[in-house]
Amino acid sequence: MKAWLDRTRWEDAMGPAAVAEGLWSVDRSRYRRQRLGGCYDAMEKCRALLRRLHHLAGT
Repeated sequence: MKAWLDRTRWEDAMGPAAVAEGLWSVDRSRYRRQRLGGCYDAMEKCRALLRRLHHLAGT
């Protein structure tokens, strides 16, 4: 498992999602991050991210 993790490249998908949604904050001069909602649950966060990516992909 560790060997797989060492080869894996991790990226934050919420930054590109904010750009795709056009969530520019004039006050902060940067894109706003989107909250996925609810208390922290890693599995549900993954599901919410997949729903967002499907939405952005138009599927």
